[in-house]
Parts: sequence; C-alpha cells; structure tokens
Amino acid sequence: NEKFNQCSKNLESLFITISNTSKPMTVGVVYRPPSGNRNEFMSELENLMQILPKSNLIITGDFNIDLHKPGSNTFENIIYGNGLAPLVSIATHFKPGCDPSCIDNILTNSTDVALSGVCEDKVSHHHPLFCFVKMAQTISDNNNVAPPSYDYCESNMNLFTESISTSFSNASLTFDESGFTEFAGIITSQIDKCFAVDPAQLKSRRNRLINPWISSGIIASVNKKNFLYKKWKKSVSNKNKFGNQQFYTAYKEFRKKLKGLISIAKKKKLPTATLR
Repeated sequence: NEKFNQCSKNLESLFITISNTSKPMTVGVVYRPPSGNRNEFMSELENLMQILPKSNLIITGDFNIDLHKPGSNTFENIIYGNGLAPLVSIATHFKPGCDPSCIDNILTNSTDVALSGVCEDKVSHHHPLFCFVKMAQTISDNNNVAPPSYDYCESNMNLFTESISTSFSNASLTFDESGFTEFAGIITSQIDKCFAVDPAQLKSRRNRLINPWISSGIIASVNKKNFLYKKWKKSVSNKNKFGNQQFYTAYKEFRKKLKGLISIAKKKKLPTATLR
C-alpha cells in the first residue's frame, strides 16, 4: 500500500491490508502534525481519501482537529463526503491546562464493526481507542489448525467493558515501552477471556456463531419448553393415556409462543430474545 503511505509537514499516514480474511481489510493510521498548515492538511487528506478503498476501510489516528468545536466542519465534510463515519464522539485527549478534546478517532466505511470505544486509562494524554471487526479468517490448505472463534454478543461485550475497566484500574502502567507492552497484554488477555469460544461448543448447532439469532434467552426458553413437555409426559399412564391436561395445555401454549419468538429472531437476528 505504498501509494497510501505519505509523509509531509502536514500529514503522515501508514496503511496495511489484512488479506487472510474473507474480505480484505485496509487499516491505516493518520497523523496531523500541529506545526503543519491546517488547510493544506485538509487538501492532502481529501486527495488521500479519493484513492483509498470504498469499502472495508478503517483509519485511526491523531487528527489534531477537535470534533467538539465548530471549526471542525471542513474536516467532517471530508469524512462524510467520502463515505466514512467517525466511531468516537467523546473526549479522547486530556492535558493539564487544556480543555478535553476529541482529536483522536476511528473512521470507517465498514458495516462489520462489532464494538468500538475509548479506554479511560491514561497511558498518555491520549486515551487508547479500540475497535472490533467481524472478519472470517481464511484457512490455508496446508494448515489443519482451525483459527480461534470469538463471540461478540451483547453480554460478552458488557463483560469485556467491565473487565477491561477493572484490569486498568488495578494495573500500574508506566509511560515507556514496558508499560505499553503491559497495556497490550491486558487487552489481548481480556479479549480471549471475554470473547473466545470453547471449540467444544461448536460441535452443537445451538450457538451464535452458526446461528446468530440464538441467544441465551432462547436457549433458556427451549429448555423450559422441554421441561414442560417432560412434566406432562410423566403424567401419562395406562389409566390416564392423555395425561394431565393442564400440564399439556401449558406446554402447548408455551411451544406456540416459542415458535413465534424464534421466527421473529431469525428474521431480525435479535440478540436478546427470550420468553418469561
């Protein structure tokens, strides 16, 4: 991606393409030196946007343009005019003596973003940004080892945000290379802890990776339906071949509601559907 990599007094950029996935993803970082000319940066950024891919693109970086201030209109017009959207809308830069500002961001035209946000930990005056993208990794014919699978359901996302906050609160990060290594290690370990899927779970089709409409609520509802069926079945005997009719009615009505719920979930892929 040498044509995307630039270095001038107004704009610095570096891009790579992740190609071992079902859809190649272009990822880049852009920096605007505050000593450069702001108008020339806008012009160079517009020219760069014109040649970048129109899909599966993620750009992050320190743009040194505060989206919370009125003077960011030209910058925003360039972003939206080229089909990208910022994922961060809160302050990312906190420096003593200065107002909090939103000068760091993640820009994307990808529709596969699962989660993004800001880590409230002062590795520097700039808070770290993160972004998770759903991408299927391709497997080489010479590699029989299956890649790890991750489940980015809502409950796992909530667990990650809580765990990462606790981990950073307990860590004593330093402003050097070892501190950054520790920071990256915390992120990696929490991703594996919160999102990694046990390969044994993939043997059953009752999981979100194979059927994304399945939620823990639907699984609980299916278990309740089976419980009601067994409860009625136990009431069947030689003297009462039809069993307890109240038990059967409760099972039949719940099964009907569950079928309707599953039908809706399949159409809308609702992640939190459940029956009470």
